[in-house]
Amino acid sequence: MIHGNLTGIRESTLNELEKLYDAEFGRTDFLPDRLLNLLVRYTDLLNREMLVYLGRDGEVLEIAIGSIGSIALPELHLRRNIDRLAGFRCIHTHPGGDARLSDVDLQALRLLRFDSMCAVGVGEGRCTGISAAFLG
Repeated sequence: MIHGNLTGIRESTLNELEKLYDAEFGRTDFLPDRLLNLLVRYTDLLNREMLVYLGRDGEVLEIAIGSIGSIALPELHLRRNIDRLAGFRCIHTHPGGDARLSDVDLQALRLLRFDSMCAVGVGEGRCTGISAAFLG
């Protein structure tokens, strides 16, 4: 199920996005090309931030859609201990083309203990840059 701001999005678009849950990505790919291309395409189409939680095994765990400037982070608890990492990475888009991680992104990384936080800038239908951060 796709979370977030779904207002005004065609059912056919949501159905296409739902297929991402069945996609298989390699364990060693931090940001698989196919996933990157889909996120850029739908961010440009919807002009909204998009988010994917990608598990360590390459499985898509969550998909969310936000507004043009923000997105709510769905709760997902995989870890057994609060001192451990979450077990998945957060990959999200910035429709304005700015690929830099915001202070909010970095705070979410620290507080929610994602394996990593990745921001993809999207502008004029293409990826303008990628930034990533890890706890360490």
